[in-house]
Amino acid sequence: MEGQYMNAILRKQIHNITTKFIICTFLYTWCVWGIIVASSKGIIFPDISLKYTFEFIILGGLSPSVLAFIFEGITEGKKGIIRLLKKLLIWRVNPLWYVFSLGYIPFIYYLPAFLCKIFGEQYIIRPRFQFINLLILFIGQMFAGPINEEFGWRGFVLPRLQQKMSPIMASIILGVIHATWHIPLYFISGQYQFKSNFIIYLLIVVCYSFIYTWLYNGTGGSILFVCLLHSSFNFQPNYFYVAAPSNPSILFSILSNSFAYIPLLLIIGVMARKKYSKVII
Repeated sequence: MEGQYMNAILRKQIHNITTKFIICTFLYTWCVWGIIVASSKGIIFPDISLKYTFEFIILGGLSPSVLAFIFEGITEGKKGIIRLLKKLLIWRVNPLWYVFSLGYIPFIYYLPAFLCKIFGEQYIIRPRFQFINLLILFIGQMFAGPINEEFGWRGFVLPRLQQKMSPIMASIILGVIHATWHIPLYFISGQYQFKSNFIIYLLIVVCYSFIYTWLYNGTGGSILFVCLLHSSFNFQPNYFYVAAPSNPSILFSILSNSFAYIPLLLIIGVMARKKYSKVII
């Protein structure tokens, strides 16, 4: 009985910490990105949106990871900060995790185009950069985006959610949080989300949230592999230049959707198994 009481207290503490982290992350990011939105509309400091949009986007995007370390320091002290940092250094895993993290996005975006070209479709495909330049740009992009976020989302929030619920439910909730956090970008010109459909974006982010959870748990809590996949998703237009026919073929649609959703459904099936292991803190 006493053990159940202590577990209930622990779950409540975890819930409170996680909720406070999410609120602080949203407040910080939305305030910083809100300055750009207000500036672009001429409400305040109009020069900011003209000269410093990139800097403010990066500054606002830092909040999940920065606050994750702050909250770890407050709740767990130095050992919590070190434990969180070490999650980026988990790299000695089965090489197939590298193949999936780096290959899944090119697989679903470009392989259908290559196959259609083989079958006579009028697709033009060529590399955008030499390999060394591509590597440098990819690493730079990873530090400008995913690493700024994933210490918070997957390193801090996900394991705490998984202490209270299944990996599937944790993935759905975190996916909704992650997508909603980006809302100010829908009002900033030049951003991927600008004037796009939020519902479609939400569904995409939730789908990828399942994969991030699977990667995180499967690699023993490695943020590195989550960042590699996240970077690959953000960076995918830079791998190859693809010119499609004016009316993409049915074959292309079938292939691209199959390559995207069959692995996703298999991953969700694995996560639904009772014996599926999950990483806790």
